[in-house]
Amino acid sequence: MCLSFFIKTRSYCKIQEQNVDTYTASHFENTAPEAVLPFHSNTIADDVSLINQVLLHLIKTIDIEELITTYYQQIKRFLPLTAISLRCAEIDLFRGAHSTGAKNPASVTLPSPVKTGKSAHSPTLYYWFSRDLSAGEQQLTKKLHGVFCHPLDHALHLGRLASLATRDSLTGLGNRASFDEDICNKLSAVKRKDSAFALVMFDLDNFKSVNDNFGHETGDLVLSEAAACIACALRANDKAYRFGGDEFCCIVDTFNSATVDRIAQRISGKFDKSVLLSKHAVTVSIGASISMPDDSPIDLFRRADEALYNVKKQGKYGYQMA
Repeated sequence: MCLSFFIKTRSYCKIQEQNVDTYTASHFENTAPEAVLPFHSNTIADDVSLINQVLLHLIKTIDIEELITTYYQQIKRFLPLTAISLRCAEIDLFRGAHSTGAKNPASVTLPSPVKTGKSAHSPTLYYWFSRDLSAGEQQLTKKLHGVFCHPLDHALHLGRLASLATRDSLTGLGNRASFDEDICNKLSAVKRKDSAFALVMFDLDNFKSVNDNFGHETGDLVLSEAAACIACALRANDKAYRFGGDEFCCIVDTFNSATVDRIAQRISGKFDKSVLLSKHAVTVSIGASISMPDDSPIDLFRRADEALYNVKKQGKYGYQMA
């Protein structure tokens, strides 16, 4: 049975008392997170106590991933919850062990009244249960969801503010401030863990002629397309940045120059296959360097930049490892 209903955030103090058996909140105290207790009451006293327990845990964090994990761990104490998923324009988080092949799982879809940035779509939570819910459990799910919408709203707004400080507004890649912080952290890790990573730098060939001949609006489209080509060619743990103008770079976790070679080839291939970039004859020059234990950010950047300069000097549209 699939239950689908819409819940708007409201104060739990407006909950109407119902004449059902009492199951006091003390039954839920000191309960292991794995345990599922049957819910037998919707009285105001029980609801307020139970919801306060959940809320006290939720207000301890503003990190969106930690928040959804805490919410999942808390509500499965009171309901036969197997999994939960939070989805919106920029987020897709999943917690639990729901199997898409599970036989007739009960589910609930609850949109939030929160609007995320420019998106017209509300964040939506998908709940999966091991069985169909009773009427009381359905009401409890809606109430807990309503309470969760408040810290969810705060976490999403703070996340967007943090993103503005570390993301390039045009391409969505990391910005120079984000790169400066990440490169220092990476080099510190190299010294502590005897690891290594590569800095790969990109410069768009013939980009100036796009702005000169077609204007900055077309130039912005080209930059966004180039950023997408770079990001799509990277692995999950790698990260790309835009310095400004037509200058990009990425940090690749690897000891091996062959890995960097393959990534450079994939990025060049993405550029070649792009209709927009091909139309404007925009290609990419790439220079790279692998970190060394005694590197400073300036040392590593200089080697990669020199490799990129050599490519540009030799006729553009190429790749060199320092």
